[in-house]
Amino acid sequence: MYVSLQLSFISAPKATLLSPKQPNMSHATGAANAEPGSASSLSDAALPKNTETLKNLNASTAKFAVWFVRIIDPKIIEYTFTSRSEQIKAQKFQCVLVSNHSEQYMMGLVPFEFRNRNAAQQAASKFTANSVWQMMTPAIDAKARAEYNGCPLKSTVLLTAPTKLKAVPPTNIAQLQYPAKGLKVILDIKTIVSILKAPGAFKRLNKTFDFCGKITALSDQKKVVAGGSQKLVAEATFIDSSGGEIDVSVWNESYAVFKSLTCGQGVCILGCNATEDKGNVKLNVWPNSHVCVTGDQAQSLTSLDAKSVQTEKLTAKFTPGDKLEDLMENEAHPTCAAALRDASGLSGPITFQINRCLLEPPLQEDLLLTQDGRPFIRNCRVRDCTGCVEVDVVKEPLLKIFDCSTEDDFKTQLQAQSLTSLKCRVNIRGVMRDEGGTMKKYLIKMEPSPLDAVVSRTATRLSLGLSSITDNVVVAAPGNRICDIPLLGMALRRDVGEPVGAYRLILLLKGTCDSTIDIIDETLPMNQQTFKVKSLGTTCLLSEVAVTVNLVGYCNFKGMLTYRLDKETALVLISSVTINGDASIDATVEHMHKISKDETASLMLSMNAEWKSLLVPDSPDQTTPQKAYPVEDSSYWSGQRAVKMRRLESEPKSPVHS
Repeated sequence: MYVSLQLSFISAPKATLLSPKQPNMSHATGAANAEPGSASSLSDAALPKNTETLKNLNASTAKFAVWFVRIIDPKIIEYTFTSRSEQIKAQKFQCVLVSNHSEQYMMGLVPFEFRNRNAAQQAASKFTANSVWQMMTPAIDAKARAEYNGCPLKSTVLLTAPTKLKAVPPTNIAQLQYPAKGLKVILDIKTIVSILKAPGAFKRLNKTFDFCGKITALSDQKKVVAGGSQKLVAEATFIDSSGGEIDVSVWNESYAVFKSLTCGQGVCILGCNATEDKGNVKLNVWPNSHVCVTGDQAQSLTSLDAKSVQTEKLTAKFTPGDKLEDLMENEAHPTCAAALRDASGLSGPITFQINRCLLEPPLQEDLLLTQDGRPFIRNCRVRDCTGCVEVDVVKEPLLKIFDCSTEDDFKTQLQAQSLTSLKCRVNIRGVMRDEGGTMKKYLIKMEPSPLDAVVSRTATRLSLGLSSITDNVVVAAPGNRICDIPLLGMALRRDVGEPVGAYRLILLLKGTCDSTIDIIDETLPMNQQTFKVKSLGTTCLLSEVAVTVNLVGYCNFKGMLTYRLDKETALVLISSVTINGDASIDATVEHMHKISKDETASLMLSMNAEWKSLLVPDSPDQTTPQKAYPVEDSSYWSGQRAVKMRRLESEPKSPVHS
């Protein structure tokens, strides 16, 4: 469904991105953390010790933790794409997954497969609305785009192998009642619109968002021409308890869902599309959006007396080759993910290099092998301190990503579903070239980033060119800059401008006491055992003011010493945070790398230079970050403007203007 609206205020409240205080959610089964109606009031005997919240789902916890999720609004989405000059009519199954906290929800997906074109229909029969499932070893869809996902948890879980799902039987009352009955949208209508209308704010936020409102009117459909084709659109009106009132445009098949609702019913809408045009916000809801009418928030809006609420009307108006290795030069142009993403109009192949980036490869077989069985990754995500770019990965770096010595070793692990990607940051080098009007980027070489690298703050900033830093960054961070913001999630505060959303953060932490270890299942032999490791009260060595970080992570017996921080120092990759106050943070560990005393001093220098290049302006009176020259200008890639790098271990120097 699609909803379009132009919003104009009499007086719109000033946008705020400050995160409300949230309860500590580090233990999913604790009674103090559960919301009303969840399983906390019941005996936890039926819940495994390693039951976790969806917020703590990452590649590390996925190996050992267990989640109980409820299926919300399952649907089959039809679409078309072209493959080998053939127009393919495809279907995918999509739903919303919620566990014991109704404000923590994410998308579940069964994608289209050539070898099983009925996969979506089979999933729809299996994953019925309101059913509860035990989820183990969840796999994240590497192709899903976070900017088109309005959920507070941006990952999309694949409901196919290697994810293991088991239906909860009707006899297990505790597990059935553990997941929330519905969803809760954090922001009200007024706040959402205020954020979207703030100058420049919308461009740095997600392209979709969720809202909850009471439907008060729905018009009939009318035919319009949009995007070069004929469509059907209707207008729906919503209000909420804050007094916000909006009109949205409901597109095509989504109208049937709204038509089935009772006027005056409270509803959560997930995946609403928003755009900004000449100061007006336009909202649209398409058929792939999700609708939830259950839960305390939706029910309270149903009970809301619309006549007793003083509303503020937001008027809505419809606005309808060659070998790649042979192309590489001996020296590479230093760049970053954002600049590489925006590159276009090149006259010839360019060798590029990005330092200190994190790779996120897919794990599905059809995305790791070509049709003739060769190892190749299409659209592997590369993230650094400026944002995200997708590159294609050839065989040599692909094997290094999964720590495989040979192609046969890789294929054996692929069949056994035991592939594990590197979680350390790497330096990558590749080739960018135009192929039939499409700018292709190939990753050819890769090595772990040296820990003793000397980072130039100026070179890091100038390598951005005139591109814009986006969300989903991976960057070293001081604990006092970390925040948790609605619509952004984990983020970093900047001295100038709005906070920047973070996909992962890297902390330099020193333990202050011994770590504690909880055994998940004492009946298993030690070599099969999994553990929950907690390191409380650690000190963040990069923080400008004192901040303690409480860590929690999962591991097996082999990795126990790695995840046990004790009183050592380590680089810690975290995937989510809960802010307890100005000086305390709970963080979920995805990876940990112990650091020696000799390495700590040099790391503090390089990591401080890294985060300051992103968060701190060059001078106190600087209102925008310093930039070099536009990346679409061929001179950015010409080699005359930047000092090239000869080795993968090299660090970029400041670009030199001619």
